[in-house]
Amino acid sequence: AEGFSALDLELALPCATNQVFVRLPDGVAERLAGRGWQFYRFDNVEAYRFVSSWSTTRDEVEELLEDLKTVR
Repeated sequence: AEGFSALDLELALPCATNQVFVRLPDGVAERLAGRGWQFYRFDNVEAYRFVSSWSTTRDEVEELLEDLKTVR
């Protein structure tokens, strides 16, 4: 969640688990998906859900954040 906030992206809900609900500017979700990232739109909170697992590495998180910087 801190990485999204550091990119000035709004969290739609407080982060208390391995799920982060983030509001993305127009077009960003499509461009990020085009880079192979998988996440889901949740219309009831007007945000996208990103989920990590126990096997998600710090490098993978950093790669996602770098791709977010690129597609913005």
